[in-house]
Amino acid sequence: MNIKKITAAMAALAVSVTAVSVTAFAAGTKVPLTEKYFPDENFREYVTQFDTDENVKIKNNNSR
Repeated sequence: MNIKKITAAMAALAVSVTAVSVTAFAAGTKVPLTEKYFPDENFREYVTQFDTDENVKIKNNNSR
């Protein structure tokens, strides 16, 4: 695989993660801890610590 393809794939991943993050963490939203919202398995494991009520969802506690 050449460097242009790798760079394009990494850029697309970064845009996707950013878009999901902004959308998913809208105020009051509960986000399922699934591969759809957290495609990286290691990161998904990390964020499970924020599932304080153990409903396999993360609630945005930031309110404006």
